[in-house]
Amino acid sequence: MLSKILTFEVEWFDKDENSSCLICSRLAKDVNTVKSLVGDNLSLIVQPLSAVTIAWTIGLVIAWRLAVVIIVVQPLIITCFYIKRVLLKGMSRKAIKAQDKSTKLALKLCPIFEL
Repeated sequence: MLSKILTFEVEWFDKDENSSCLICSRLAKDVNTVKSLVGDNLSLIVQPLSAVTIAWTIGLVIAWRLAVVIIVVQPLIITCFYIKRVLLKGMSRKAIKAQDKSTKLALKLCPIFEL
């Protein structure tokens, strides 16, 4: 994204919504968005699937009683991961709003940052 921004025309940077501070803030937020997208969503898929796979394959062969317990508890684990995802998404939205507010405040207090 940074390399794409650097190819824009000079007039694009003259707009108020494309000031240097706001661009830095946007880049910082996008890193967290990509991190949460890949990390949280991938863990939400991989962990329950691996637990089910272990329960059905190895568990049923070696210790079938333990496998049955894992299979019964699996919906609870999936529900917990979903609730965690929803809570983290809400916290992320609040953090993004607070970061935008602080960036705007810093821009107002110190106009030297504006190029």
